[in-house]
Amino acid sequence: MDRVARLGVVALALLAGAGCPPNRTPQTGPPRPAPAPAIGLLGWPRMRAVDFGCLLQTRFGARDPRWGCATPDTGPQGDPCGDTQAYYAGPVFPAAAAASLGRGVVEVRLRWEHRALQSVDLVLEGEVSEAEARRRLDLPPAGVPLPPNVQAITVQRCGRGRTCVDLVGFDHMGAGDVECPK
Repeated sequence: MDRVARLGVVALALLAGAGCPPNRTPQTGPPRPAPAPAIGLLGWPRMRAVDFGCLLQTRFGARDPRWGCATPDTGPQGDPCGDTQAYYAGPVFPAAAAASLGRGVVEVRLRWEHRALQSVDLVLEGEVSEAEARRRLDLPPAGVPLPPNVQAITVQRCGRGRTCVDLVGFDHMGAGDVECPK
């Protein structure tokens, strides 16, 4: 039986009153607070690949074979000069889940660097104003301070009948931005 299934059996046994784990007593007092809500788009930039993979698994039901809730963050991290494939590696957002993010989202592109989410690009159906795009995605209005993990939010037309929203976590750093050995 895999680890997730064993944990599920233990949880069901505890809920059914089968007893408490050794050296623990049942919780008394006020109820525990409800679990935190799912991480919104503003929480995505700078997220580690393994954490984002777990978010994909728990919120969208899409399990990435390399990055998931029970998967350790192993393997080469790469670098922008040599091992660029590992440097830019990270989970891919499932196309089928794009519409669940907000009204009109038709595509989500993720850009990874050194296993951190550098930016999130969302494509909206229709040419909409910046204020409308932010409202649809539950993002703060322009001019409102952003959380520390978000460097910038840009909204622009990106094709006939499309609006692109880009959440940037940190500046891109590729081979042209570092001193690569010759």
